[in-house]
Amino acid sequence: MKRFCPLLFLVLVSALSANAIDFTISNIKYSEYRQGKSVYCIGLDSEASNNSNFTSVNIPGWVSYNGVTYNVEGIDVTAFYQERYIQYLKVQYGVKKIMASAFKDCTSLKSVTLSSSITDIGSGAFKNCALNYLNLAWLTMPNVASDAFE
Repeated sequence: MKRFCPLLFLVLVSALSANAIDFTISNIKYSEYRQGKSVYCIGLDSEASNNSNFTSVNIPGWVSYNGVTYNVEGIDVTAFYQERYIQYLKVQYGVKKIMASAFKDCTSLKSVTLSSSITDIGSGAFKNCALNYLNLAWLTMPNVASDAFE
């Protein structure tokens, strides 16, 4: 029975993952986090990635796809890692989390605006960015990793 339980768990996880929806809106990719309720931003599509004309990213708090409205729960781990042309980032109200290394090594990123809905900023989220403008609309201080803006 002990060998069966881990196998059963893997089968269940695989079955649930198979139903996850991934989609792209305005060159930004999303992946379903909780079926039918929320998504995580997982990066840029191939057209925008490493495109010198794509310098501005706006992460909305909600997106609609195929008649379903999803809240954007957060920005996933390494979602925009090494996207060297991004200069401006705005994270709209509704987004709660910026995961570890989400914008790590975005060496042209100089302006970031974060909404008051942000509750967590992970380790190295903005590591090695050229930030010279940071607009924080926080009413209460979120959990910010000590090296988030290193």
